[in-house]
Amino acid sequence: MAVTQNLTLDVNQVNLYSCINTKQADSGRKIKVRITVNGVPYNVPASATVNFRAIKPDDTVIYNSGTVNSDGTVTVTLTAATLAVVGKIFADISVVYGGTTVSTVTFVILNKEIPGDASSITSSSQFTSLTSLV
Repeated sequence: MAVTQNLTLDVNQVNLYSCINTKQADSGRKIKVRITVNGVPYNVPASATVNFRAIKPDDTVIYNSGTVNSDGTVTVTLTAATLAVVGKIFADISVVYGGTTVSTVTFVILNKEIPGDASSITSSSQFTSLTSLV
């Protein structure tokens, strides 16, 4: 099962809805983001590169690729590595297009602990976006 949460993120203004609730080690979560510029919707070009960047509470980092949807929104997957650590995960989405990079405001993923024994869940950095370039 995959769950997609819709979110609007601006490149200049902090949104009222800037916190996402998740559960530790989930791997079926995605966020579909409408990017805006000062509240005006921006259609991300199909040829743009999208990156999801995050810092987890244990200071490991995530730098993963996202996809551009046909409606100009973007989708990123919150991998199990992204959600391995309980606490506040600070993240943003960057769009690289025409030789420039513009990023959304930072948003928070509030990652809750799973019930029971979570000792088998390990955290590490993940760089799928960079790996695809190499």
